[in-house]
Amino acid sequence: MLYRKDMYKISRILLKYFTFGTNDEESQLLDQWRRESDRNENLFQEMDSPDFWERAIDPIHKKMQEEQWHLLQMKIRIIKDQGELVRDDIEKTYKRIRRRLYIRRLSSVAAVLVLLCGIGVSVWKYAGTWDKSKGMEQIESIRPGGKKAVLYLASGETIPLAKVTGEIQKEGTVIRVDEKDGVSYDPVTEEKEKIVHRIVVPRGGEYKMELGDGTKIWLNSDSEISYPVQFAEDKRAVTLRGEAYFEVSKDESRPFIVNVEQMTVKVYGTKFNVNSQMKGIVETVLVEGRVGIIADDKEIILLPKQKAVYDQEKGDVYVQNVDITSYVAWKDGNFVFDNASLGAIMDKLSLWYDVDVFYGNDEVRNVHLSGDMVRYKEIQNLLYFFEQISDVKFEIKGRTIVVNYK
Repeated sequence: MLYRKDMYKISRILLKYFTFGTNDEESQLLDQWRRESDRNENLFQEMDSPDFWERAIDPIHKKMQEEQWHLLQMKIRIIKDQGELVRDDIEKTYKRIRRRLYIRRLSSVAAVLVLLCGIGVSVWKYAGTWDKSKGMEQIESIRPGGKKAVLYLASGETIPLAKVTGEIQKEGTVIRVDEKDGVSYDPVTEEKEKIVHRIVVPRGGEYKMELGDGTKIWLNSDSEISYPVQFAEDKRAVTLRGEAYFEVSKDESRPFIVNVEQMTVKVYGTKFNVNSQMKGIVETVLVEGRVGIIADDKEIILLPKQKAVYDQEKGDVYVQNVDITSYVAWKDGNFVFDNASLGAIMDKLSLWYDVDVFYGNDEVRNVHLSGDMVRYKEIQNLLYFFEQISDVKFEIKGRTIVVNYK
């Protein structure tokens, strides 16, 4: 039986598959759903045709035409730790459309597909059959970032990690470099606390690593982390610049400490994201567990689904409840923007795609947009999508993006 939350989830994944594309996790869920029954596979094959989408939306297309761009900005996204959609707005819209358009008893999957088609048809028409002669100027592609980083050893030697795989023995330490899982260290038995390594991820890069204690770290673009090859007996301390997601291994006898700017995050075993890429601001978002935010000799306890914002100039820490999805989606290969300012969106895109951004009008920075997209697409796809749902236009000149009102 397909429950409502599953119905929404698979419908959303199907829509993403046939428009912007799915990430690895979504592709696995889609493959599993297709294998569950012949009916599912038949529906998938039927959907793999432009005729299906035209037929699906034909009964409601005329009446929804005026609403499509508004509906396209609805909040359709997954709360990953609960496995279901945030759907307050969408359910209200579904009931309203059903009453107005006399949609009666459709099959469980088809009912949601009709709704999602109404929301996503314009995305499909523009992103799925993009005629560049009618849209953005046809230019050289700006490709997304990828796995790249440089390892700096205590001796000063540098190792470009994108060009190395296998086992490396350096400074009496075994370092393993895997194409998928990044850098990891074999446990050290001898005293090596004073040996400090540093990993630097450039603009247009990302990298994953595992420390000797089993802690996993995802580094975002334009970020770096310094860490001892062997931690001290009383604590595990690292220093971060930029943005990183942590999954800290539990060790009650040795708290894990992240030093970032003039702030410290103290944890025991938890999952959280730290971002210091905004000038004068450090954001910490807690996914699970418990952490202490220490600034100016004051400690504030952060609970799951809370964000701490440290203002370096004022020395204040503000805590608020948040939907964590948009803050940690990058780790799983997605961009999720929830009513974010265009300025904040372009800041993220500039780092990931390694481009410069110029605003023809400063006010355009304050345009707010929402979207859920795979971040391994060329930047033209994202910009074209934003053009269709807003009054903003983009012009690409070399590796500079000019943003202005239409």
